[in-house]
Amino acid sequence: MTLNLLDKKNYKNLELLDWPEILVRITSRTHFEKSSDVLSSPFGPKEREEIEFDYDSLDYLLQDIISTTDILHLHLLKIPRSRKYFYFIDSLKKGKMANIEELNFACLLLESYLSLKRSFGDWNKYPGEKIDPLKQKNLTVNFVAELRSFVEPSGEIHYERHPLLAKIYSKLKKLEGSLRDEIGQIASSALYSDSLQYSEHDVINERYVLAIRSDSYNKNHGPIVAKSSSGLTLFVEPNKLVALGNQRMQLLAELDEVFTKITQQFSLLLHESYDELVLIRDFTIDLDITYAKASYCHQMTFNRPKILNDFEIKIRDFFHPLIADPIKNDLDIFRENNGLILSGPNTGGKTVTLKSLALCQLFIHFGLFIPAEVAELYPVKNIFYFSNDQQNLAEGLSSFSSEVKNYITLLKDLSPVENNLIFIDEIFNSTSSEEGSALGIALLEEIHKVGPAKILISTHHQIFKTYFHEKGGYLSAHVGFDEATEGPTYKLEIGTPGSSMALSIFGKLSEKFGVKGHIKERAMALIDKEKISYESLLQDLTIKQSRLDTLLLKNTAISLELKAKEKSQKGLLKLEKEKLWEAYNEKLKKLIDRAEDALKGKSRKTLYKESSSLKQVMRGLAPTVEKREGDNLASPELADIKTGDFYFSKILRAQAEVLNVNTRKKEVQIKSKNLTLWCPAHSLGILKKIQGPEIIVNIKKEVLGKIELDCRGMRLEEFEAAVEKSLGELLTGDIPFLKIIHGHGEGILKNWLRNYLKNNPDFDGRPDDQNDGITRIDLKNSNE
Repeated sequence: MTLNLLDKKNYKNLELLDWPEILVRITSRTHFEKSSDVLSSPFGPKEREEIEFDYDSLDYLLQDIISTTDILHLHLLKIPRSRKYFYFIDSLKKGKMANIEELNFACLLLESYLSLKRSFGDWNKYPGEKIDPLKQKNLTVNFVAELRSFVEPSGEIHYERHPLLAKIYSKLKKLEGSLRDEIGQIASSALYSDSLQYSEHDVINERYVLAIRSDSYNKNHGPIVAKSSSGLTLFVEPNKLVALGNQRMQLLAELDEVFTKITQQFSLLLHESYDELVLIRDFTIDLDITYAKASYCHQMTFNRPKILNDFEIKIRDFFHPLIADPIKNDLDIFRENNGLILSGPNTGGKTVTLKSLALCQLFIHFGLFIPAEVAELYPVKNIFYFSNDQQNLAEGLSSFSSEVKNYITLLKDLSPVENNLIFIDEIFNSTSSEEGSALGIALLEEIHKVGPAKILISTHHQIFKTYFHEKGGYLSAHVGFDEATEGPTYKLEIGTPGSSMALSIFGKLSEKFGVKGHIKERAMALIDKEKISYESLLQDLTIKQSRLDTLLLKNTAISLELKAKEKSQKGLLKLEKEKLWEAYNEKLKKLIDRAEDALKGKSRKTLYKESSSLKQVMRGLAPTVEKREGDNLASPELADIKTGDFYFSKILRAQAEVLNVNTRKKEVQIKSKNLTLWCPAHSLGILKKIQGPEIIVNIKKEVLGKIELDCRGMRLEEFEAAVEKSLGELLTGDIPFLKIIHGHGEGILKNWLRNYLKNNPDFDGRPDDQNDGITRIDLKNSNE
C-alpha cells in the first residue's frame, strides 16, 4: 500500500482534501464529456519544465479571459459534447467506416481547428508544426469542403445538392408526392372512411398506412403493417399503394447504397490523415480543459506561484478554495526549518490550514494556479496527508491501530533521496496526551532519519508542542482566539504554541445554554495544577496576541483615517488660498485702473503723491498672499540694466520696459501698459523658467475588439445596440472589419441591418463569401 497522494493508485485518498468538490467546480466549466473524463482521471507528479509549460498555457488564456470565453463559445459549442464521438476517432485506426453523424463531427472538429488558428496559433499547445500541411490541405479541400456541399453543420443532409444522390432523391420525392395524393383520396373513399380510427395517414416501417379500427378491418383494406399496443388499431397499407410502396423501398435502397459509398470515401480520407485528426482532437480537448482551469483560476483569484529549486514554502494570503470569504494567512518555512507544529483552540482552522497548504502543492502538479496572493513553492513529488480520524472499518482497525499502520507504511514509502512533504492532522489523538506526545516525537525523529522531509502537524498535545518549541527546528504556530466573540479568529500566529482553550470554551458554552459551571470546575480539580498553569499561560498569551492584533488593526485604521483627514484639510487649504489669490488679483486690478486714471491730466507732483499712495496700499496687500510669480526671481545688477530692456516688475506683477536709469538713486523708470513709474532697481527680476506641474490625463476606453458578432436569437433592440457599438469600434479603427451573423431568410435582423447600412454612407456591407446568413462590413474609403 502506498500513501503518496501523487501516486495514481492512491487517487481515492484525495477525498481527504475535498478533491471531488473542487473537481466539480472545474469540470462544470468544460464543454466536452471527454474533457471532464480527463480532469477526473488520476494524475501524478510533474517535472519543473512540465509545470512551467502548463502555467504558460494558463497565462496565455488568462491574458484576456473574456475574449477567450467568447471565441471558444462561438467555435466549440457547435461541436457535439458526447464522449462517443471522440472515441470514434480511435476506432478509425482499426478501419472503422464512419456514419454521417461521425463524419459531421470530424468536419466540425476540423472547421473549429482551422478557425481557432487565428486566435490561438501562437498558443504553446497549438499543434500547427506537428501537422503535415499537405494532409491538412487534403482534409480541407477534399473532406471539409466536399462534405459541407451537401451536409449542414447541424447534420441536415441536402441530397439534392450531391450529384450522385440528386437524381435518385428527385425520383423519390416525386413518388412520395404521388403516394400522399393517393392515400389522401383513398382515406375519403367509402371503403375506408367509416373504418378509420383517424383520417391522417402515417408512415410505419417505410410504408404509407392508414389507421383502421380492428373491429372494422377486412382483407379488402390491404395488408396489415403494424398494430397498436392495445390491438384496437391496425395500420394497413391500402392494396392500391403496395406497388408504389415497393418502388419507394427500391429507391430508398438505391439512395442508401450510394450514400454508403460516399460515406466510405470520406472515411478513407480520415484513415489517411488519422495522425493529424488525433492531434486536432487532442488540441481541442486540451483547449477545453485549459480554459476550464483558467476560468476557475480567474473566478477564484488564484495566482501563479514561483517554482523554487530549494525545498521551501513561502506563501502570502493563502486560503481554502471551498470556503466563502476566507481568512487569509501567511507562512514561511525555510530550508533550515523541519516543518510546522500548529496548535490552538478547537474549530480554530488548523485542519483547514493544513488542507489549504496541501492543496497548493497538488494544484501545482494538476496544472492550476494556487489559492494565494503570492507564493514561492518547491514542487514536491512525495506528498503524504493523514486526517484526524484514520479509522479503517473495512480492515477492522480502530483509530489508533489504523494510525499506527499508516505511519509504519509511511516510513516504508518515504524517499531516502527526494524531498518528502508530510501533513498530519491531530497526531496520535486517539491515545493519551503523554503517550501520544512521546510517540509523536519519536516518529518525527525517525522520519528525518529515513529521508529529507518537512512535516506540518496540528496537535493539542501539551508535551509535544512544548518539546519542539523549546528544541527548535520546527516553527511553532497557533490559530488565534477572539475573547470578545468567544470564538476562533482563524488567523495563523507564528512563533508560539497556543492553548486548546477546551475548559474555557466548555465553561462559556455551558453558561450560554444555562448549565452551571460545576462540570468545568470539577474538570479543573482533576487536572494537574502544573498543566492548568501552563495552559492558562498559553491561553493568556493567545488572548493577548488577539488583543494586540485587534489594537494593531485599530491603529492602522486610525492612521489611515488621519491621513485621509490631512489630505482633505490640504484640499480645503488649497481652495482657501485660491480664493485669497483671486481676491488679491481683483484688488490689484482696481489699483492698476486707479493708477492709469491718475496719469490722465495730473501734474508731476500729484503723480508722485498718487504713486506713493498706491505703493502703500500694495505693501499692505503683499503679506496677505503667498508667494507667486516674481517672488523667486533673481534681480539684475544695476550696471546691466539698459534703456529699452524688458524685466519683470515685482511691484506691478507684470512685464515692463525700462525707460530711464538713475544710478545715483539706484532707481529705474519703467512702463507697463499705460502705467509709467519710478521704482527701485532691485524690484526688477529676470524671469526664470518655472517647471509647471505634470498633468496626467487618464482616458478609459472600453473596446470589445470582436470582429465577429453572433446575433442569432437576439431581440431587435439588443441587436441594434450590439451592432451600433461594434460599428463604432470599426469607425474608430479598433477593428479592421466586422462580420455579423444574423442567419438566413428574410428575418427582421437582416432587414434592419441592410436598411441601416443603405442609409449610412460610412460603411460598406455585403454577404460574406456568398453566405447570405453573414454580412461583412468594411469602412468605406474616404476618397470614394
